[in-house]
Amino acid sequence: MALFISPQEAENIFGNLFGFLRDDPVFRDRLRRQDMSVRLVQIDPHCCFCISADEFHIGESVPEQATVTIRRSCDVAHSLWLGKLLVPTAIATRKVRIQGQGRPGPGPRAHPAPGFR
Repeated sequence: MALFISPQEAENIFGNLFGFLRDDPVFRDRLRRQDMSVRLVQIDPHCCFCISADEFHIGESVPEQATVTIRRSCDVAHSLWLGKLLVPTAIATRKVRIQGQGRPGPGPRAHPAPGFR
């Protein structure tokens, strides 16, 4: 059974949570430097959010395009928030799907040299 009864309830709860990101100047600065927007699509019940350096949209006003789109259920989002589910596990089991061209780290990673030549 789903934890969230309606899209409005999920939008209210997650909107407040993502509002903390919207109000975080470090997070906004990183989005601005990378010219990035993040669209979060959650199901069961369906709700959408989009965060960029200068804008925060909920529900019907969410643009269709963003640099990165993250899809998951509301229950998975709740489990991630509580720490009951780790992000790498959620991605590996496809409970969280990430699409887009964003770079998830500080920069390019060097490939290690082979152990044998």
